[in-house]
Amino acid sequence: MALHSRLICNLSCLFVFVFTVSSMIYIDESYCAESFNDLYSNIVIPVYPQKTRSFRKYYDFEAKVKSVSYNIEQPYPANNVINFYNNSMIKSKFKPYTNDLYPNTWIVFQDISTENESYIRQFSKIWVNKNYKIKSLLILRYKSFEKNRWGNNLLITFQMMPAMNEKAIHDLLDKLKEGGKFQEFMTLLNKYSTPNGDVDFIKAIKENPENMYLVEYYNLVKKIIPKKK
Repeated sequence: MALHSRLICNLSCLFVFVFTVSSMIYIDESYCAESFNDLYSNIVIPVYPQKTRSFRKYYDFEAKVKSVSYNIEQPYPANNVINFYNNSMIKSKFKPYTNDLYPNTWIVFQDISTENESYIRQFSKIWVNKNYKIKSLLILRYKSFEKNRWGNNLLITFQMMPAMNEKAIHDLLDKLKEGGKFQEFMTLLNKYSTPNGDVDFIKAIKENPENMYLVEYYNLVKKIIPKKK
């Protein structure tokens, strides 16, 4: 079983793509949030104050994820956008989720998931509320079909979701650091990573049965992804 590396090293996959299509619906602006049993109705989802294109709102009932996505014209590295979201979340009493797995830096990778190969320049940042119950995720993306030729078309995706096991994962990584095992653990995960950014945990555990940290981490991570019906 392979789990998307958005849970491991913050690479290519948008969180929303993991969920089953049947549970993900488009929310028209004319509908009331209450009609969808909105768990985040008291939290304002920030939208950058600029002319937008392709604006969409989604709600995944099964995973309890609320999303907005839209495009704007914004040159790299979009610091104004990043600062806007950071200030907005702090005002909502969220704090940045600082973790070595979420470096909050721009990365570039080749997307081979579609027929037409493309290049992605991506930034992501996570915030959690004070009791680690709710998590917010910001993903910024520039896309190009020519290497090193980037435009100003920025895709912004912002999501609210339950922060399942975030605190437990954070504590486990701290334990690895305190024991001097963190770098060794990350090297092991990288060894079983595939070109599309997945980690084959089943193979890793089978070939490293003595590594209990690997089993513990896998048990925490796999609970974040909802079961498909």
